Amino acid sequence: MAENPSQPRASVATITGGLQLVLRNGVRPARLRYCRELLDLRCVRARAGGSDEPDRLAFGLEGVLHAAIDALGDGPQGQAAELLFGAAVDTRGLPLKDRRRQAATSLHVAVSTFRQNYEDQMVEDVAAEILRLELVAEPTP
Repeated sequence: MAENPSQPRASVATITGGLQLVLRNGVRPARLRYCRELLDLRCVRARAGGSDEPDRLAFGLEGVLHAAIDALGDGPQGQAAELLFGAAVDTRGLPLKDRRRQAATSLHVAVSTFRQNYEDQMVEDVAAEILRLELVAEPTP
């Protein structure tokens, strides 16, 4: 059966898997170039102007990640996600352990509690927001 190009191949589970690499390195275009699962998304290609050029795709993915995190809102969940993913200016380039600590502090919980009870759900929430962007993205020619 041929794949329908109007139907996205993405799911929350596949996007969550791709976000694990983003989580390790943070939202940094130089590192986003290696997130193949996410670079293939229509919403990323649309933000890259339909380009297949790795740097443009990385910038497109950076925009999608910021949009997805912003969609979580300005409350504690959104702020913690911004810190965790290194999307906040002050967290860019910090190691994951430091970003995790800042995210936990913003929620007033211990780092161990954050990792066990908050982090996975936060990553899935970001994945769901990316899927939402993917579902409304127009296929690129």
